[in-house]
Amino acid sequence: MFSFLTGLKNLFGTETLSQAHGATVTPIGQGKSAGHESVAGRHWPLGVTELASHGNSTELNALLPFMVKNTQLRKWVILVAPPYAVPTARLLQAGVNLSRYLVVNARSVEGKLWATEQALRSHNCGAVLVWPEALSVDQLNRLQWAAEEGETACFYFNSTASELTHLKQVA
Repeated sequence: MFSFLTGLKNLFGTETLSQAHGATVTPIGQGKSAGHESVAGRHWPLGVTELASHGNSTELNALLPFMVKNTQLRKWVILVAPPYAVPTARLLQAGVNLSRYLVVNARSVEGKLWATEQALRSHNCGAVLVWPEALSVDQLNRLQWAAEEGETACFYFNSTASELTHLKQVA
């Protein structure tokens, strides 16, 4: 396992760190292409992409092919603080390699951001999905820089967005 998992266990203590067996997207940065294709055949950008969160697991449907491809390439797919029980049976049926899939349950925004940044910078992840509540532009910039450094796609599920807008790009 990669080094940030030990840090997550130490940081979260009593919180759970477990390995588990039609979204609209808006890229936030102008990073390189992740080289993996979505359902529509477009390449996801490296960096942060905002998705409208509907608060249920159907929001993962658009990312399933991307998750499958990354786990089959032996890259980690990490979900940070999903607001629902992730349907692992559906992931398995879609072809996600569950030995490369991790759920991090963190309560505080700081814990969610820390875990997300560590995963993004690890160079071992193909995708990090995070549900941190609303983030400031500075917090989004931090995630963008970490994603670019680790050459990882980050998907930020925003439950407060009624209509997605292009957020400030990292220079």
